[in-house]
Amino acid sequence: MAHSIHVDYMQQALNLARKSPPKPTNYRVGALLIDAKTNTVLATGYTLECEGNTHAEQSCFIKLAKEHEVLEEQLGDILPKETVLYTTVEPCFKRLSGNLPCVQRILRLGKAIKTVYVGVKEPEKFVGENTGRKQLEDAGIEVVQHLYKKNAGTYFWYLSNPKQLNSFNPSSVTMTLLSSLLHVTNFRNPFIRTLVPSIGAAFAIQAAVAVPSILAQSERFYDLSGSLTYISVTALSLYLPTLRARAAASLAGKAQPALPSLLDALTGKGGPNGLNWRQVVISTAVAVWATRLGTYLFQRVISDGKDSRFDEIKKSPPKFFGAFMVQATWVSLCLMPVLALNSIPHVALSALPLVGVTDIIGLLLFAGGLTFEVTADRQKNAWVQAKKNKEHDEDFLTRGLWGKSRHPNYFGESTLWTGIATTAAGVLMSNVGQVGMGLAGTSYGRILGLGMAAVSPAFVTFLLFKVSGIPLSENKYDEKYGERKDYQEWKKNTPMFFPKF
Repeated sequence: MAHSIHVDYMQQALNLARKSPPKPTNYRVGALLIDAKTNTVLATGYTLECEGNTHAEQSCFIKLAKEHEVLEEQLGDILPKETVLYTTVEPCFKRLSGNLPCVQRILRLGKAIKTVYVGVKEPEKFVGENTGRKQLEDAGIEVVQHLYKKNAGTYFWYLSNPKQLNSFNPSSVTMTLLSSLLHVTNFRNPFIRTLVPSIGAAFAIQAAVAVPSILAQSERFYDLSGSLTYISVTALSLYLPTLRARAAASLAGKAQPALPSLLDALTGKGGPNGLNWRQVVISTAVAVWATRLGTYLFQRVISDGKDSRFDEIKKSPPKFFGAFMVQATWVSLCLMPVLALNSIPHVALSALPLVGVTDIIGLLLFAGGLTFEVTADRQKNAWVQAKKNKEHDEDFLTRGLWGKSRHPNYFGESTLWTGIATTAAGVLMSNVGQVGMGLAGTSYGRILGLGMAAVSPAFVTFLLFKVSGIPLSENKYDEKYGERKDYQEWKKNTPMFFPKF
């Protein structure tokens, strides 16, 4: 075979190794059995792929034996005459677990395997010097090493020596981690397949921001990180199917599909692997809201120099870290209808009517809620700036939307999430949505669909009414101005939440 073919097979083995879950007592190895005469892949395997503490070569044999309904030791009778083995690390000659070493598994097949192509030698970390090569060669099996020395060696040392990380291409490391994440979360149910990595990303981002924030005892990036998490998780859920397809194509050595165009989704030209306009519009709505709110709150904390909510919390690392985890939970629950909607394949959503009643109602609610929130925040910000410039001496804002509701910004936020939930619910409760999420035929499917949509505005409203929104604001102003008649009059005549026009 040409050298380029060997390189291609070893690259496939490396891609398989990336799928192996990390474990302190195992190297992450990939392997392929190839019919060299026809260039046909007979079996693939990677460390810990099959049940038990399985090695890559062992996984190949287990899967192939199962396919042909024979015992593993009988594979020598059915393997093609020109069978060769590619493995990123030379086969083990000794197993601390007591399992049969891979060298012995190869030898007991007789001369069914003619050649073993090896990426790198096995280090002596676990079992000392590997004498397996000599055993194979003594049995007449050729062992060819370092065909792909540069890349295989680099990747191997990345897997076994994390301290060497700085010497590698960051994009390669990122792709390795992403491939591992996609493999671990490749559940059968479409919704779970989207939900788990998305929520995992939310908590990972918040944890990453929490550590330096705790060390610096600074809340400066708390709200901004929340917005970043909203945008990142939404984008991840939107592109997960394509990322999985690209990872699979890379593993198979095929051309990777392009990321779907957002514009094509809006014009109906997305094709079978594209996106539905609802997914794009709702995801964009979340991004717009998160960007606007995040930048507004970040500018406010920069201007004020602090956020009074964290005066005591940031002094306690566990409590401060807990605040970031609460924010990750907030993001995860609020995005539930978005994640559910984005988990449904485009081909399924294409069966829906172009526009439904819930689409119109939901988008109108979102637009109205966002407008209400933005207007309220701008009025409050202008009032604060005017007070700093000594243009008035008012202690609390009673004009504009703040004269219609004591918390118009919170009303707007609750309303916009209700809009997102309404649009999503119309899809999730439909037959198309039930099939797309893998819930068709269940008695609880539609109830679950409604619940996934409703949890978002319900949780937002709960937080605003019971946790961090209205209670903090009301208590703060009651303590300062509770005895004043003008304040009492404003509270009496102005609804707390729902505006009165």
